[in-house]
Amino acid sequence: MYCVEKKVCLFACFFKNSISKLTILLSIVFLLYAQFSYGTVTIQSIAVTASTCGNNGTATILAKSTKVNPVLFYEIISGPSLAPLQNTPVFSSLFPGTYVIRVYDIDFEFKEQEIKIDGNYELPDLTPKAANPVCTGGSNGSIIGQAVPGKGKEPFIWELISATSTVKQSTDVFTNLSAGNYNIKLTDACGNYQTRSVTISKGGTGLVHASDGIPTISKIACDTMLFTMQLKLFKERARSPLTLSLTRRDGSVSIKTITAIPVDTVNYIPGLYSISDTVPDITYEDYLHACIKDVCGYEICATRDLIAPFTFDVQFNTSYISCTNKLTATVSPASVTATPYMKTGFQTPVSVTLRNAATNTLSDSTGCSRSFCTLSLKEQTPGENYNLRIVDGCGTVFQKTILWPPPVILPEAVSVSLDKGCLDSTAVAYFNLNNFGSPVTINILSGPQTVSSTKPGYAFSYSITYPKTYYAGRSTRYSIKNLSAGVYSYNVTDTCGNTFNGTFEVRPANVSNLFYSYSVTKGCVGKNVLYFDPVSNNAAGVTIKNASTNIELYKRIGRLAFDSIINIEPGKYVFQIYYGNVPGYSTQPYNSTITDGPLDCWFLTDTIQVPEYSNNSFESNTSIFCNNSSYVEINVDSSRGVAPYQYEISSGPTTFPLQYSNVFQLPIYGEYVIRIRDACSNSNTQQISVDSAKFSPILKIGGACRGNRIVLKAITSAFFEYDWKKPDGTMYTGDSIIINALSPADTGIYTIAKKVSINGCTDTFLATYHLELRDVYRQTIFFCEGGSVNIDTATFTASGIYTDTLTNLAGCDSIRIITLTMRPKKIDTVAVRICNGESILIGTNTYNSPGYYKDSTLNAFGCYEITVTNLDVNGYPEIFQKSICENEQLQVGIHSYSQTGIYTDTLLSSFGCDSVVITDLTVVPLKRTTVKTAICIGESITIGTHRYYEAGIYQDTLSTLTCDSIVTLDLTILKPEAIFTADMLNHCFDEEPAILTANWGEVFIWTPSGETTQSIQITEPGIYSVSATDENQCTSTEKIQVNNFCETKIFVPTGFTPNGDGLHDDVEIFGKNFTAFKITIFNRWGEVIFISTDKNMRWDGTYKGQEMPSGSYPWIINYQSTVDAEHSEHVVKGSITLVR
Repeated sequence: MYCVEKKVCLFACFFKNSISKLTILLSIVFLLYAQFSYGTVTIQSIAVTASTCGNNGTATILAKSTKVNPVLFYEIISGPSLAPLQNTPVFSSLFPGTYVIRVYDIDFEFKEQEIKIDGNYELPDLTPKAANPVCTGGSNGSIIGQAVPGKGKEPFIWELISATSTVKQSTDVFTNLSAGNYNIKLTDACGNYQTRSVTISKGGTGLVHASDGIPTISKIACDTMLFTMQLKLFKERARSPLTLSLTRRDGSVSIKTITAIPVDTVNYIPGLYSISDTVPDITYEDYLHACIKDVCGYEICATRDLIAPFTFDVQFNTSYISCTNKLTATVSPASVTATPYMKTGFQTPVSVTLRNAATNTLSDSTGCSRSFCTLSLKEQTPGENYNLRIVDGCGTVFQKTILWPPPVILPEAVSVSLDKGCLDSTAVAYFNLNNFGSPVTINILSGPQTVSSTKPGYAFSYSITYPKTYYAGRSTRYSIKNLSAGVYSYNVTDTCGNTFNGTFEVRPANVSNLFYSYSVTKGCVGKNVLYFDPVSNNAAGVTIKNASTNIELYKRIGRLAFDSIINIEPGKYVFQIYYGNVPGYSTQPYNSTITDGPLDCWFLTDTIQVPEYSNNSFESNTSIFCNNSSYVEINVDSSRGVAPYQYEISSGPTTFPLQYSNVFQLPIYGEYVIRIRDACSNSNTQQISVDSAKFSPILKIGGACRGNRIVLKAITSAFFEYDWKKPDGTMYTGDSIIINALSPADTGIYTIAKKVSINGCTDTFLATYHLELRDVYRQTIFFCEGGSVNIDTATFTASGIYTDTLTNLAGCDSIRIITLTMRPKKIDTVAVRICNGESILIGTNTYNSPGYYKDSTLNAFGCYEITVTNLDVNGYPEIFQKSICENEQLQVGIHSYSQTGIYTDTLLSSFGCDSVVITDLTVVPLKRTTVKTAICIGESITIGTHRYYEAGIYQDTLSTLTCDSIVTLDLTILKPEAIFTADMLNHCFDEEPAILTANWGEVFIWTPSGETTQSIQITEPGIYSVSATDENQCTSTEKIQVNNFCETKIFVPTGFTPNGDGLHDDVEIFGKNFTAFKITIFNRWGEVIFISTDKNMRWDGTYKGQEMPSGSYPWIINYQSTVDAEHSEHVVKGSITLVR
């Protein structure tokens, strides 16, 4: 590189002899091109108008060129919207914002200037709200449109366009509507409109049965019972009164107005409620028919209307305790399933006695202090009769004689079954422990050393060490999770000395495969659809919550399925899938894990983003000419709005109705207003300009220096095709020519043919472009007196012309010519007199009080002028500061004021000027406070003079020393969950102790033991209670009745050897808890060879004194189970092998 002029050394000589800095030099040259490419163009002024309706701002450019051919071209290169090259100096249809306008001369030397279009218009928006009719079938529903403040331009026009059409109106309230789907349309003063869908439901209170419609009735005194029934209601209608009618057997009816009490309005839609009433003069086996009617006249009735008699069922239970079988019994109220009876609670306390029928001695006694309870009876002598007597708190007696059967004994057995695990790629082994009478221990001796998954969202890795020992106790089924594929060996032992050894294999097909998927379909406002599939092995529950509000949109527990949420609003949502179990809804379903890691099942969390609806938007328009016909192509931004789109020209030299084609044939040039409407019936109005230019100028991108990359580009359209003839005569087809390394051979005249084909019309237009091997950049810079201009490293403070010539390695000169012009400063002094209430505008400042004011105003050339103003004000106003409370008024003269502001009133005349009173009024708003709190059920909170016990939103007005204070209370009632899943538990204590576990809470106190753990072990039946306190310090107490219950068992050996050796010489029958025993043994021809009703009588293998031969002998046993309250007959069949 060499230096042509001294000034060039500032750029070029600094880098000579340094090849590594060549790239930096070229970068500087290109930067100069970008920053100083102003050529011979002078922009004298740009006049702008504000945009008041979206994009109706304008910019009018006054510019000139010093070239012999002074033709200019205009382009918007940056801003809220762009405009391609045009030959008219006016840009219309401009959005508010900052733009850069570029003006080109005939050789595409250019000058740029930044402008600003004022305006803050946004498309209208609305958030309609519907009110349902009070009753089903009513027509007093309504819709309120609710325009979003700051969106659109008033005045607004409202109308319903479906399911019914209304005339256009200025108010957004539509009344007297019945149930249905409606579309409400809002149109603003700019002609833009938005449409939203609103649904009015059928109304009514939602009154339906909660489930089966069976009420509960319990004695609360000897002649009084409490009637209770659950039902469902819409939450917003739950405070409406209900009418309860109770009809007696004699036909008398009592009618009472009641209010439903909420039970669960979160997990039930409609909400779950209950009603109750005290009924006098009623007892067991009476008739009571209940019906409930809402304010709309809709009625539901209880499905059962008979009160159950005071009767009980007895069930026998066999237990295996200390390697010995025992038989106990439980006594519970007779089942009302498939009967006409209500759920009936007896008068407490209930006492039970059991006496030997033969001796009348007391064998057992117990009692209960709850209406619904199950009582346990101790083991008695098998084969003897007992008299059972039960008495309630009012002396009502139930008696029954029962035969106590012997216990039934079955052999111990172990089997292993497999299921999918709750971690990915794992299985669960279930040890089925049958007929063990003593505590069991499981030992896993060997198997795989690790279990893991690398699946995204489910990845984990745990180690496994052996042996693993698990205490199963008296469980009949014990589960071990997190097993990987492989072979495992084990042994099972009990405390009675039994041992079982075995192996099992987990195959790849046995392990779980966890996965999920979701997708979002974009729709109109609020009409997006979220599809999701949570179904995979062991998926137990799924929830979807709004990430911002934490409001739960979807919850499903248990059997999951592919599902969707329609009309989902834009935003971020938390997608959660529970595997194995759902906390709060089910306990951990597995007993233990094979791993050394945690016991928890997998819990997946993902975030779903539902995109915002974006209004359809104009992108650009292209003018098309063909055989003297003019067309315009409208290009829409396909990423906005919802397709398909429709297009309309609403004003201009001619108009067109809505059409799906984006091409219009226009009879004349000019300004047009187009409207784009998407599938959601939302519109966006734009202004476009259609001019007479048949061939838009060719744009050159890149500096015309040897070796540079040059692009010659024409306007792109689906209706255009270009043929280029290069200076060397070669042809090229396309909308752009790219010259990767400019050389002299590329310079010269390019001839371009634009072929147009539209709507069957074809035409051709010609243009030329002259490409030269040199770029000249001219720039005129004005600055104000006292200011300066920085060019490269030099600072200039005086007018003048500065020239730099830059030469690159390719030998291409780039000339930069900068003209600096200083504008002088101007100072003026003026004297002005005005009356009070008048004002004077100086620059951007307004003055209305006396004094000297010095203002700097910006002139048309961007320089500040100094103006000194001596202002004299006659009748200077008085200023008063006042404050009133909200809803009060202040009287000034003949005017009353009730809103904050500064008010000016003219009261009388003085010195030829009006006397003015200025009131600075402050309206003190009522103090508004929102209190959001939660209390435990049974507690209350006091606001002012009111005390609240139920969940809801309440508003109270409190008096203060200044203005009233309004307190809004958002009250949540913390309702404890059920501590026990049932109020009764049957357990065989002869086999093992029972474990009682509280389902929730952090602090526990058990009665009667006083233990403080979440789970306790008990060894005998009885009534146990626990008080549980949760993290909110809410306490709940529940009781559970634990009964000793064991099953009937019978066992017959599979063979015997009557050889006199003292071992298995005859057939012995084992069992317990049965009576009415009878065994019949047959030979191969069906003859009866042995029959007995005494299980202790044994068959020795003979018939009529003759020894029977070896072989298989069928047998039938008939018996009645003493555990079965119905004492129905049972039949067992089998065969025994005689071996001699």
